Amino acid sequence: MFRGYLVQTIPRNYAAYFDHFRCRRHGVIFERTMANSFNFTPMKKYCILLTLLINLLTVAKAQLKDNAISSVMTERILSVNDVSYNTVLLLPRLYREHKTDTINAILNYYETNFGMGSTIAPFVIINKIKNKTFKESLENKMPADYDTSRFARLSDSGFYELNIFTPFLIWYLDNYDIKHKSKYAPYIRNAYGDYIEFLQNLAAEERKNGVHTVVENLLLDFFAHPSAAILKQLDNKEFEGTLLQRAWYDYHKKVNEISGLNIGLTGGMWAPMGHLAVLGNHPYIGYVIGGRGKKIMVDLSLNFRFLATPEDYVIKLQQLPYTTRHFFGAYIAVDAGYEIMRKKRHEIDVLGGIGFSGFDALSSNSSYFNNKNANSDDASFYSADLNAGLGYRYYLSYHKISGKNENSGYLAVQCKYHYQHFQNDGTNLQGNALTFGLIYGGYSHKSNHYYLPTMDRSER
Repeated sequence: MFRGYLVQTIPRNYAAYFDHFRCRRHGVIFERTMANSFNFTPMKKYCILLTLLINLLTVAKAQLKDNAISSVMTERILSVNDVSYNTVLLLPRLYREHKTDTINAILNYYETNFGMGSTIAPFVIINKIKNKTFKESLENKMPADYDTSRFARLSDSGFYELNIFTPFLIWYLDNYDIKHKSKYAPYIRNAYGDYIEFLQNLAAEERKNGVHTVVENLLLDFFAHPSAAILKQLDNKEFEGTLLQRAWYDYHKKVNEISGLNIGLTGGMWAPMGHLAVLGNHPYIGYVIGGRGKKIMVDLSLNFRFLATPEDYVIKLQQLPYTTRHFFGAYIAVDAGYEIMRKKRHEIDVLGGIGFSGFDALSSNSSYFNNKNANSDDASFYSADLNAGLGYRYYLSYHKISGKNENSGYLAVQCKYHYQHFQNDGTNLQGNALTFGLIYGGYSHKSNHYYLPTMDRSER
């Protein structure tokens, strides 16, 4: 019976019935008109009446088919979005009317079909505290065909520990001020806004009147006045040994992990040493693209070094010397890093890479390339490039407790030592190099926002 609360009534279409009645009236009028105008024999009259009766039965049959089609086309299986939306509309009213059995039936329907959802979890927790049945657990009623690989084997306390922060508490923190968020449609703002205000009042009243444990007090304070500051109290010693504090530490660790695709722009200075210093320092620009796990980052790096050398150097091509100041270089490598320390926005990494460095010693309009035997690669020099160094990253945004900011954008400073070996029969180019670089980039990783379940992209 309670399922009727969860379904919005759809007005029936009486138009077909009206048409049927009208046809019937017209049929009767037609029969009377025909009977009065012509002198039919009894047999003819019976035939006419039988024909009209068959026509009426055909119309009635069509009407039944029309009703069957209408039923199929308008009735559907309720989704979690439907049930969630209707639940937030019903719970406050049913609670004020003291209809406990109906409330329990609705909650049981929700949990049995979709599991414990973010919409009902706050109400269930507050109600358990009020009834003195809260024991840091939530009943795990995940249906057999609903993501069993993750939840099926969890105990009630394990289910509570895994989900209490994400999504339950964080969903509440992300949406408690829904009435003021214009990105949602008005009916969503009103329905969920009224529901959350109901929960806030319910929690505040219970916090004021009852005697509770430290965990219950914190949860009631949070539901009454949701804020990150209340959740940060879980760092205090009074919560030691509680599942809520353990879940808090796990959440805090996960929410600050950085992972995903990395894309960045890079620039800096290449500074050769030893005999290679004859080429002088050269600025470079380029980009990095790659990815990152928890602490390990791997990127493909490509940058270009430019500007002429400060002094002449000599190269030999086909046994002939050429004096030049031209320089255009490139670096392509797989660069890796490992995070050795991170605190909030600040991170220090150990860096390494393996790849190739090279440069062109002559421009394309050099007289050498007028020689028909000249090869375009003759004036290019290449070397394997092994490098290592240290890096510092400053994250432009930092995860708050609610997950509303992401550790995505960053500025990085890197210093690396490059082992290189350029072979030249002219000026000695033996030597290694240092690079000093700056990277502006960002990681794309899963957002920790918890939007209302009834919203689709078109409504946000």
